[in-house]
Amino acid sequence: RDAMVRAIHGLFFVAFRSLTNDDRPDPKEAMCAAPGDVEPGAPAAAAEAPPSHRLSTGALMPAVGLGTWEAPRGVVGAAVETALAAGYRHLDCAHVYGNEREVGAALDRFCATSGVPRSEIFVTSKLWNSFRTETAVRAAFEDSRRKLGLEYLDLYLIHFCVGDVRTAWRAMETLVDEGRCRAIGVSNFEPHDLDELLAYARIKPAVVQIELHPRLPQAAYVERLLKDDIAVVAYSPLGRGAVGRLLDDDVVHGIARKHGVEPSVVLLRWNLQRGVAVIPKSVSPARIRQNHAREVFETVLDRDDCEALAALDDGRRFVPFYNLAHLA
Repeated sequence: RDAMVRAIHGLFFVAFRSLTNDDRPDPKEAMCAAPGDVEPGAPAAAAEAPPSHRLSTGALMPAVGLGTWEAPRGVVGAAVETALAAGYRHLDCAHVYGNEREVGAALDRFCATSGVPRSEIFVTSKLWNSFRTETAVRAAFEDSRRKLGLEYLDLYLIHFCVGDVRTAWRAMETLVDEGRCRAIGVSNFEPHDLDELLAYARIKPAVVQIELHPRLPQAAYVERLLKDDIAVVAYSPLGRGAVGRLLDDDVVHGIARKHGVEPSVVLLRWNLQRGVAVIPKSVSPARIRQNHAREVFETVLDRDDCEALAALDDGRRFVPFYNLAHLA
């Protein structure tokens, strides 16, 4: 069976980089409402929501971070430096992305030249599926920490609900006890996966990271998490660019024209407005800056906007390797 699991892990790793499947697992759910029940046509006044989310640990996690998945080596470093210079203070990384060393070098250069202390930068990494024993978890964590050039990580996530999650979680709890990691959480966990973890967890997950955008709102799950004081982070909030083509959607463009903003602002604001942090990925300097522009924090979608975006919900995932993780 071990050989079979290793084979599945290998297949999963390949699928991680060649995403072509079509997956529609979720039924339609209700979309978020506009904050403060903003009336249709109301002006885009400054939003009340702060640019950071306070975790259950007490730490502040910036509401907009830079995703580094699919950002290749030789390019990701410049993207990180551009983002930090533009005001980002949240970087999302992972062992399997294969670029942590370059991310760490860029972070070090920025802190050295800008005077911004490392303590102001929130850094996340993730534990890959093949590391599940206590020894393997500690080794994987230390590998990411060293490559990133950090004394500690702000957040460490189990990347997928695969293998012996209980042992991995207990090892991660020890990392928190030792001060090596400030908070721990999970990524790509379904509600029932999270329930199983909560049944034995000594330290509750501070964060759940999942795919979220208007075509996959997962509204009931998001509401449950926020009610339980578990922060939510949306990956692929722009629908993976050309893959999902949400940035080209007529509804999104219509709302963008109405508010005088870019389509990306509408999509990011949709998640932010319902209390969800976002980690859009880009290596384009202009798009990196656009995803952290003032409009992202100040635009307010009204009830008409939310209802129009709700109609886009078809349960479509743009990261279809997701289900393959559960085979192991």
